[in-house]
Amino acid sequence: MPGVPAGKGSCGSIRRADDARNGPGPHAANDTAYIETAIDRLVAAGCVDPARVYVTGLSGGGRMASWLGCVAADRIAAIAPVVGLRAGNPSHEDERRPDPATCRPSRAMPVLAFAGDHDTTNPIDGGGAGYWRYSMHAAEQRWAALDHCTAAPTTHWVKPGIY
Repeated sequence: MPGVPAGKGSCGSIRRADDARNGPGPHAANDTAYIETAIDRLVAAGCVDPARVYVTGLSGGGRMASWLGCVAADRIAAIAPVVGLRAGNPSHEDERRPDPATCRPSRAMPVLAFAGDHDTTNPIDGGGAGYWRYSMHAAEQRWAALDHCTAAPTTHWVKPGIY
């Protein structure tokens, strides 16, 4: 994007979404700040309606969309992670649950999430990498609580067995 330096080595793919425990290192690109700046500049240029900014991404991009829902709710209307729904970092006390302190959006955040039951990188049931300890269901429940929903999250299986 003109006027928003992407940083050396950036090619449009976020390999690791920033999070409260593992933010960018001293020489790393700050993906959260980059995206927030891009949104701000597009809005200022009149290219984007600030009330209609939606974020999606696949895998690591889905985790980034989730993270932006946690920290940039003032700039984003809704998130739609694809195989990457998170609701903050895993809790230190119980890694099967999100840590409420690491995802505190400034307002309710609409969420639409997609996943595949054969995904071994971002498994629906959790496990694996440190950022993926809790299940997608736990993330859904946390977002429902953050959004003050009175009904349980709705899951619709299009066709089991399809990634």
